[in-house]
Amino acid sequence: MKRLFIVALLLVTTICSAQSTDIAIENVIFFYNATLTDNKDVTCKDFDMDFHINTYDILQANGVIDSMFVRTNEKQLENIDNRNWTYKCEFNITKQQLKKDLINLNIQNLDGNCSIYINKKFVKKYNNSFVDYCDNVKKFLKKGKNTIELRFTPKDSIRMNQRSPQYLYGWDWHPKTLAPRINAIYLTCEDDEPYVNYANIQTKSITLNSDSTYRGEMLLNVHFRKPLKEKHTLRLSKYDSIAYIDNTIGEDVVFTLEPNNSGYYSFDFTIDNARLWYPNLMGEQNLYSANLSVENKSDSYHQRTILFGIRTIELVRDKDSIGESFYFKINGEEFFAKGANYIMTYADPQNDVAMASSANMNMLRIWGGSDYGSDDFFNLCDRYGILVWQDYPFACEMYPTDEQFINNVKQEATQNLMRISTHPSLALICGNNEIWEGWNHWGWKDLVKDTIQAVKDYDYLFKEVLGGIAKQYVPTIDYIHSSPVNHGWGSERSRTHGDCHYWGVWWADSNFETYTHKIPRFASEYGFQGAMNPETAEKYCSHPYTKDNEDFAIHQKHPRGFELIENRIKEWFGDYKDDDQYILYSQLTQQEALKIAVEAHRQHKPYCMGSLFWQFNDPYPSIAWGCIEANGEPKPAYYTAQKVFQPVIFAIDKTCPDSIKIYACSDLATDTVLTFKLKIQNQNDAIHYLHISEKKPLKAQRTILLTSIAYKDIKNFDATKDYLWVEGFYGDEFISDYAFFCYPKDYIDFTKYLEVLDEYYFPEEEE
Repeated sequence: MKRLFIVALLLVTTICSAQSTDIAIENVIFFYNATLTDNKDVTCKDFDMDFHINTYDILQANGVIDSMFVRTNEKQLENIDNRNWTYKCEFNITKQQLKKDLINLNIQNLDGNCSIYINKKFVKKYNNSFVDYCDNVKKFLKKGKNTIELRFTPKDSIRMNQRSPQYLYGWDWHPKTLAPRINAIYLTCEDDEPYVNYANIQTKSITLNSDSTYRGEMLLNVHFRKPLKEKHTLRLSKYDSIAYIDNTIGEDVVFTLEPNNSGYYSFDFTIDNARLWYPNLMGEQNLYSANLSVENKSDSYHQRTILFGIRTIELVRDKDSIGESFYFKINGEEFFAKGANYIMTYADPQNDVAMASSANMNMLRIWGGSDYGSDDFFNLCDRYGILVWQDYPFACEMYPTDEQFINNVKQEATQNLMRISTHPSLALICGNNEIWEGWNHWGWKDLVKDTIQAVKDYDYLFKEVLGGIAKQYVPTIDYIHSSPVNHGWGSERSRTHGDCHYWGVWWADSNFETYTHKIPRFASEYGFQGAMNPETAEKYCSHPYTKDNEDFAIHQKHPRGFELIENRIKEWFGDYKDDDQYILYSQLTQQEALKIAVEAHRQHKPYCMGSLFWQFNDPYPSIAWGCIEANGEPKPAYYTAQKVFQPVIFAIDKTCPDSIKIYACSDLATDTVLTFKLKIQNQNDAIHYLHISEKKPLKAQRTILLTSIAYKDIKNFDATKDYLWVEGFYGDEFISDYAFFCYPKDYIDFTKYLEVLDEYYFPEEEE
């Protein structure tokens, strides 16, 4: 196979400073002269890389490949993924820059197997997407023009051997996309001084004082790029506030840095009159800003700013009469976790986090087949009050434990945990996604010769190595070795012990009502697929929207996806007549699945204390589980999440054969008073049952039974014509819910069904 080249000419600018000088990449120019299939060098033109290398974007922007993901164009990716790539660039180094002690090559999120050459000399091989590299390359440089080559070879064909987001190898909602990417690459000139690599502030405990103020017992961790050779002073001082921050830490706090071999230091300090950080809708997202400076006897020569919040977060796993609990406490207060599983991608997370907040969520779980949360993601979650359950990026397979792999993993885990541990939004560190479940329930034991050694290897990687790193660098955050932490969804104990990935409604093809009697202690995964929005389907697919049309079918990655969606559509809505109706019915079934599941989870609080559906975002235009499309637009399921995650909801239980029960579920931090009106009426609005309540007290963080209606007490009740509507107020906040007594296909008036949905989702528009 011939080597394929992209040649880039980079215009470099240099700015000198006393501490660090960036040799920035700007005005990237590519020249195009060949096509991918020619097996010749490929160069491209007029493409603004914006410091980010994405092979697919470069090729698409220059017409080398067709628009990705439109119809069956993604088949071209197979050729791209299996090729060698070389990026070349030129830059200038001045005599003054060469006088600096260090000239560091910095690389962020290099995804692939890459050997770096500077001026034709081999520097280093990089192969971990989760590590930010910083290496002194001064000895390879010369005054004047220099060259860098990034020589990529294809990724390892076995995904477990490659430290890269695992979903890029192809998942049941994403195609295989393995060509190289780099988030940033740049050079810096620095003096050889103690340089703070990472610094974070964590909350150890919070004390309520007699005067009703809070005192925060804090932990400051500082890691230097190189060990200190002499005594220094570390000063933590107040800093100017920004935008949403209106707090300072008050008086300066000074620490002594004695020389050590690790370059890692931890110190305790106290903040009085602390203002606490709370998740979305539970309180304020108070954030602090502190200035950290390193001082010697006569000078302060390194500074950085640390943003942090004061809060405690605890995962409670207590043995009880039922099994084992699984719930979180924030600042000592237990709460119901509401949110979804999140796929960490290369896209800007601003829209996603803002929409999670608007959907009344308080938690996102970064799934183990993706990535560590980026700085931007965590900063946004701090600001919007979204707690983050962070999986280490391991998923659904047994991983190697040889020395080289373990050392690679230690580097990534240490670096990322030191980076993210300052964020008050960080709630939990989890070793992996579904590996322990896979080992125990998916037949993996039959595939290995030595099961005892396999368990030892698992324990070493996920309990000893990764668990130990979590304990060392994030001692204030709980760690679990896998999710689900105890049992797979096929086991009865999965619903009584710990968190549960319940997939009976999808994989086992059960009806949605199954959610009402398969209640876990904490639902950390469950979900149902829905088609992409009509505008997205029109852009990426051709008609008809069926499994027999490859242009459409290629966007369904699950092997049984069409079948399972079809089964629920026929159960709920019967046959559909055209493409538009298929998309409508598919999305309606996804909405109903989510509504039924979350209402059941919240109704059974405090037995169940969390509901994180699969999944929040679709990273690819697909028929899949997400409620947010790859372009950032909401699917109808997003509005369902927004409704069922409101602070107070009604939950309707129709599981009893002779009656209907209506519950009120509150996630408010304070007590409130609820008024409600309930009516059962037919498609012509004739009322067969009416109940108007007086004020009902609703305690904070509780679910109560509001009323129960016997079917025999409903005048002229007819399941094919009647529906239930309940609405009410707590304070000025309006809430509502609905229930039909048969599937829409059996309801006498489908138009009325759609009218009820409109009134439920958009009450202001109805008014």
